[in-house]
Amino acid sequence: MPPICITLGDPAGIGPEVTFKALKAIHSHPGIILFMHEQCHPDNHPTLSEFNGHIAPGEIKTVHIGKSLTPTAQPNDPINAQIAHEALIEALNYCKINNSALVTAPISKAGFLAAKLPFTGHTTLLKDYFNAPNASMAFHSKDLNVILSTIHIPLSDVEASLTPELITETIKNAITFGQTLGIKKPRIAIAGLNPHASENGQFGSFENNTLTPIIQSLSFSNASISGPISPDIIFRQAYDKQWDIVVAHYHDQGLIPVKLLAFDSAVNVTIGLPICRTSPDHGTAYDIAGKGIANPSAMASAIKYAITYGS
Repeated sequence: MPPICITLGDPAGIGPEVTFKALKAIHSHPGIILFMHEQCHPDNHPTLSEFNGHIAPGEIKTVHIGKSLTPTAQPNDPINAQIAHEALIEALNYCKINNSALVTAPISKAGFLAAKLPFTGHTTLLKDYFNAPNASMAFHSKDLNVILSTIHIPLSDVEASLTPELITETIKNAITFGQTLGIKKPRIAIAGLNPHASENGQFGSFENNTLTPIIQSLSFSNASISGPISPDIIFRQAYDKQWDIVVAHYHDQGLIPVKLLAFDSAVNVTIGLPICRTSPDHGTAYDIAGKGIANPSAMASAIKYAITYGS
């Protein structure tokens, strides 16, 4: 198996801390390559001194990027965003050639905007880099697996964005997600968009006019597809193991139950790329960065997912 590539995200966030904490607890891996600014190395970082000497040649290697830039401790800084972006591109170039899995620590969407980088997050950058417009954002945890039809768009734009093509591709990605997890015939449940999945048209027409016909038109020998199911019960059913994957239609519909059940362990996975890509399901957490108190559990889960399913 090729080595796992890891980017440390925004230098001012908790990415460096949770990465080194996670690596200290992971002893079995195919090799790790860290793409990072030199100042994020434990030897040069005042809050990471406890990890000095942990990075061993041949076991965990480093690729230093952003040598012409100096990271700052400021939240949403465009310089930090440029460093994070450069690390991502260098890591992606390596992953593309070597078929390595990629684990990414959190970046700042506001920082990317300030740096005039045209991406609203990792997923949009990855879709652009690999020319994979149908890739989906998904989340894996012990209790719940969720995949999203749309990502970072205003709630007012969701229904118009849910085209038959998008919904169909998301369901196909849900099947791939389940099979990656070792589920031979995943049970895919499709959430409704409106309350009670519109209660047969009482609370909107999307389910009757769009979602139900799409679901009824699909037939897969390698998966079962059910829905639309009321959003207020579907996640409980999945928690009770009635479903393997839930298809949610907008960011908060899927992320609220995931973060409620698995805030410190959920893994963000991009489905539909030629490589495995994961990240912890949390942000830069500027308010606790540099204090040494960040919980590395989600980052450790992301690295373990890449090791387990990234080959």
